[in-house]
Amino acid sequence: MQRKFSAILLGIFVAALPSFALAAPVTFSDLIYNWLIPYINIGISLILTSAVVIYMKNTASGIFNLRSGKPDPDWQQSMLWGIIILTLMVSIWGVLSVLSNTFFR
Repeated sequence: MQRKFSAILLGIFVAALPSFALAAPVTFSDLIYNWLIPYINIGISLILTSAVVIYMKNTASGIFNLRSGKPDPDWQQSMLWGIIILTLMVSIWGVLSVLSNTFFR
């Protein structure tokens, strides 16, 4: 367990080292913009990508269930909510990007 934790800390340190060495932040907002914002963008991208993959998988399984003659009665409603949630996720990502660009750069 200790070896695994040490490896994780070493990985985080190695991943963050270039941003600390090359950025030379002067203020706290420079530190946040140069170090934290890129990781947040990567996390949001991964969450959005996984949501799209799950939505497409559920859409395909619903279509195959329709073709086999065993339709799910809640399938259309879940597809509608999937589109609404994906739209909200992209909208929130855009709002966060605007706020980041407004206050940090």
